[in-house]
Amino acid sequence: MLQKIFQNLIGIQKGNQRIFSIWGDFGVGKTILSLQLLLQNKINNYKSIFIYSKPNLPFMKIKNVFGQQLKEVLSEILLINSIDFNDLYQLSFNLEFYVLQNNKSKDKQINLILIDSLTDLYRLELNQEKKDKNFILNYKLNTILGNLAYLNKNYGINIVIINEMSKKSVDGEIIQVEAGGNVMDYWVPHSMKIERTNRLNERKFILFDKNNHSKDEFTQTLRSNGFNN
Repeated sequence: MLQKIFQNLIGIQKGNQRIFSIWGDFGVGKTILSLQLLLQNKINNYKSIFIYSKPNLPFMKIKNVFGQQLKEVLSEILLINSIDFNDLYQLSFNLEFYVLQNNKSKDKQINLILIDSLTDLYRLELNQEKKDKNFILNYKLNTILGNLAYLNKNYGINIVIINEMSKKSVDGEIIQVEAGGNVMDYWVPHSMKIERTNRLNERKFILFDKNNHSKDEFTQTLRSNGFNN
């Protein structure tokens, strides 16, 4: 089932490039799945840009998922640690340069840009009492996603965004939604939610289409080296 995600839904293969988000509650395994995507992209003979927006890189998870291929996989990844939203905003303008610089001189092409996570830093700066600041933050989030969509369209690069879970009220009922609201809905046509089940290490995957309609569900077991059947 993971191969189905890697090759068909997220589009880690030539000719099927997509913009895709993976979202869910804290600790459900989003980062581990993102590392598996980076590993699969290397196996498919492509390079990746991995933007990590939290203070401490997940060294143990990286070691566990990449295993004996650790050095080989890391050599095919441009790793960028961005822990400020404005820095992430500025970085989005430089991604095209990194792609062009690599693809004109290297045998392996960059086929994947993965951000873990996009809205963490955005939500840290939101303030209900500062509407002007929030307007600027929304503008920057729109711009980041617009730059990523440009790379997807013009260079055929897969964009995978690890995102957080939020909540909103619909007809008096509180429901779980992807963070980023209408901005994410506009730019990201495909998404997948990961959620816990009654079994300790089992996770449910729910795939959504561009209209946020659930189109497929399945479960996977989470282990230290990643998800598997």
